[in-house]
Amino acid sequence: MRKNMFYPLHIPILVFIIMILLFSVVYTQTIKVEDTFQWEQDARIIFTNTGGDRVTGDQEFFEELHKTFPGISGWGRPSLLPVLEERLEQVMISNTVFMVRPENLTDLEKVEQKYPNLLPVTFSKLKSYSPPFLYFSRDKQTDKIRGVIISIKVYPSLINVLIKKVPLDTAFWYENGQLQILEEKTEEETAESYQKKSLWEKKWTQEPAPEYIKQRVDNPKDYDVKGLRINADFKVDVGEWRPNFEMNTYWVPAAALGTPDNTNEELLELKGQAEKAKEEINVLFEALAFMHLCTESGIHNAKTQGENGISWEFSKPAEPAIRDGTVNCASAANVIHYLLEDDYDEVGYVWRHTSFDSGDVGGHCTSYIKENGNYYFFDSVSLAEEDSAYPVEDGDGHFYKADLCDLIIQSTPRKYAIFWTQLSTGDEAIFAMFQSPYGPFALGSDGHNLYYPKVFDGANLKIWKDPADSVELLQANYNPKPPTNQYGVKNYADYMPYKDYKKLNKTEKQGEPEIETIPSDG
Repeated sequence: MRKNMFYPLHIPILVFIIMILLFSVVYTQTIKVEDTFQWEQDARIIFTNTGGDRVTGDQEFFEELHKTFPGISGWGRPSLLPVLEERLEQVMISNTVFMVRPENLTDLEKVEQKYPNLLPVTFSKLKSYSPPFLYFSRDKQTDKIRGVIISIKVYPSLINVLIKKVPLDTAFWYENGQLQILEEKTEEETAESYQKKSLWEKKWTQEPAPEYIKQRVDNPKDYDVKGLRINADFKVDVGEWRPNFEMNTYWVPAAALGTPDNTNEELLELKGQAEKAKEEINVLFEALAFMHLCTESGIHNAKTQGENGISWEFSKPAEPAIRDGTVNCASAANVIHYLLEDDYDEVGYVWRHTSFDSGDVGGHCTSYIKENGNYYFFDSVSLAEEDSAYPVEDGDGHFYKADLCDLIIQSTPRKYAIFWTQLSTGDEAIFAMFQSPYGPFALGSDGHNLYYPKVFDGANLKIWKDPADSVELLQANYNPKPPTNQYGVKNYADYMPYKDYKKLNKTEKQGEPEIETIPSDG
């Protein structure tokens, strides 16, 4: 139970500053200058975070931000109105931002009844927007900014982005790299949205149902992070969910591949230390938790231009990715391979690419583990993303705002290829699986076909093709030159497998990949 005391100063501070940072990234010309404001570094701002349950996700970068913004205060109580009544004079001469969860929105109605000028807009209008959202306005009587943040959770972004302008008199949110201006909804639409948000939050905090739980530890909260649940114990056949999935394609929790020894607090101590992390982490659950706690997404593959019109992409190697705490999908797979290669029978890569005539051309790299004859497939980069939609491991399969591609799937490689391509919203043209002792090969493209370097032995490749698409994954007749000075890596040739790219003579013959077809995704 929460005590009735002033909220720790740092927690609400972080939410607002981080959200401003987010907005500065996506500010565009569609928002007029006169319809924005910008906080001064020494601005006097009061944040409140109230309710029996409060807005979460607001502590990670406090120390550095508080040094930059010393004039911000934070208050927290079970109810908002008593806080305002107690310190009304201080509130009136300060900028204010009220943070509440959607289910606690009625707290703002009580404030409006007594202090209407402290809300940026009427309560009835606030109810017309679907959460999560933010709304700011300028108090014409005091010239102070009044704002609200209505959300279950706030997601931090890059804290080094300069603070710029924030919209006024507009409901908005930031998601998937986009500033989203929200539209008012009918009362029925809003009620339905609030109900969904509430149901999702209950799911997010719950442990698995009794039939899906095996008591491994008595203190699961020391290990659970995002949707990972240490005590989860289930095996659900997703082949029963959709007719285009194949039977015996099972969703399992991360703990199916071993119970962790390290708590989240202990994993955080490994941040930035590649060799120590490799030594300490020895099960998938720990590796995925480490990915969430100690890395963030936002980088891309390094690029070079090669012969025959082929452009090449090189993923960031595992050691500098852990050192810098930055990953994309391929470098996240590198981190998984680096951490777990000595702990399971086989740790490898799964990769797919859309057709070149689709509306969204691109590829994605994930991971697999083979242990005791069983294959397990998973996407670790999802846990590094700020707004991760990683599914809660509760075993019931009733998801809200979850990405089903992030499920840990135990099945055969072919059935997983079918599962993923049928589930994907893109036109997946080719799907490949391979094992490499040092990391994934550089991937080349000429806009028509895809290429792997001459040095990579095609016999280690298993390829599934969509018969409706013409994209091929071919071996190039040369090895591309590794890049330099990209994404914190001085020379990619210092790391395997790129170090080997000088060794193989262009005339040497490599093996051929195994190629099959799978049902077309349309």
